[in-house]
Amino acid sequence: MAKYHLLINSRPPIRFFRKHAKKIMVFSALNCVFYLIYARVEISKFSKLKDISVSRALDLITEVKTLPFAEESEDSWKEPDIKGSRIYSAYLETRSQVVLEENRYLIYNDSTWAFIRIVGIIPVNLNSPLTCYYEYAYSNRPLKKLLIKKPSIRTQFIAKPENFGMYYSAAFILCPLAYPEEVSSRNIKLPYRVTVSTRADRRDHQIDGNEFVVIRYPKKWHQLTIDHDEFQPAKTFSVCVKPFHHNFDKTLDLVTFIEFYRLMGVNHLTFYRDSVSENVDKILNYYVKQKVVTLLKWKLPEIYVFQKTLRTDGIFAALNDCLYRNTFHEAMEYVIGIDVDEYIVPRIHQNYSEMMEVLNAVPGEETGVWIIRNVFYYLMYDDDVVTLPRGSPKLTLHYKTTRLKEANPVYERSKYIAQGKNVVELGNHRAWKTKKTWSIFGTRYKQVEVDPIIATSNHYRLCETEIDECWKRETIIDRTTYKFTEELSDRVSKVLKELNLGQ
Repeated sequence: MAKYHLLINSRPPIRFFRKHAKKIMVFSALNCVFYLIYARVEISKFSKLKDISVSRALDLITEVKTLPFAEESEDSWKEPDIKGSRIYSAYLETRSQVVLEENRYLIYNDSTWAFIRIVGIIPVNLNSPLTCYYEYAYSNRPLKKLLIKKPSIRTQFIAKPENFGMYYSAAFILCPLAYPEEVSSRNIKLPYRVTVSTRADRRDHQIDGNEFVVIRYPKKWHQLTIDHDEFQPAKTFSVCVKPFHHNFDKTLDLVTFIEFYRLMGVNHLTFYRDSVSENVDKILNYYVKQKVVTLLKWKLPEIYVFQKTLRTDGIFAALNDCLYRNTFHEAMEYVIGIDVDEYIVPRIHQNYSEMMEVLNAVPGEETGVWIIRNVFYYLMYDDDVVTLPRGSPKLTLHYKTTRLKEANPVYERSKYIAQGKNVVELGNHRAWKTKKTWSIFGTRYKQVEVDPIIATSNHYRLCETEIDECWKRETIIDRTTYKFTEELSDRVSKVLKELNLGQ
């Protein structure tokens, strides 16, 4: 009978390590030192590079003014030359840390260069390299178009851990901005529209104009005068709401939601309309005329089946479009991700400005996102006995005061207030990626939990599980919202009366 011998001893060479332990430790320590020195030099070099939006500000503003201006209400889903995919919007990405993280060679004339970030939906099994096709068009002379193509940097799935195995996913498609010489110019030339394809050999006549999305540059760049302060975000708040679907028809809740956030100091709200009732449409258009709301078309094709092949009507594409639209197109500082049955309630302060002065007051604290913990106020609980004056609308925020005693753990149904300039990718209950700092250790801007003593995300809804389980949970009475509901009631009544809608 043949015998087999183990020819390789799998045990570690313990004697070797013992004999050379000091040398190994010294060698490892030297490697760490050399790496830290190298990293410090590299970071120092990169951190001295200027953001192109600062170093070439005048060029960029001058160039943007030559582009045709397209209203945001015209934005809609476009079908690129990628099977099963759609693209919705595109934004100029100039943040140095973000640009260099994607490609450390995107440098031009001692400045970090830029790329275009496309927001879209793609199949999760898409592995083909993509080519970006840019359309250059100018409005200060007879319309002239020029097509430039460049290989994409990469495609990044958005909120991948929250996609729950769906066949399609929201995604960023990153396209490098063409250098001036690639557009036969000594000056910066900005593309007007962009599309993508799995084919790199397409010619002008093979590309349908309906494949392109307009690139949204900072809105202030279109202004006639140049103000050096316009590159600094205003101290303002914007709200992002996931798409309305299945003929959304909660008129009182919608007006209450909008007026509450306005009362908190929110300047602008962005809604995505797939399917709503006639009265909801009436409300939304009322606020659009007041320039309080941006209302965007969001009708997805039938290949994207709600919660079967795509999460909640493309929620992650909407939230991230809203992040970039409000931060880099509208120049808002804070972006709040929320749903219409959720209210971020300051429990100590009177509004968000007061609250953020405290939360964002630590010098040198590199925070990008503040996580607000969820508290359920189930609609099955009895109404509070304390009533508003006769004739007032029946506000859920006033009458539902029974809540679960304990807030949900952080990230579990949480909501957030994000400082948009320091965030790269948003999810539903948290940010999935923040911007890197200039630290040699590659740290990122932090997400921090807000103590429920300071603020909670009040969630007014039906029981989210078996109703018997909800009844067993410990509850308390919490009337914190009462400090807001009297004024809120007046605001809501005024709008309903103006729109001739019942209470």
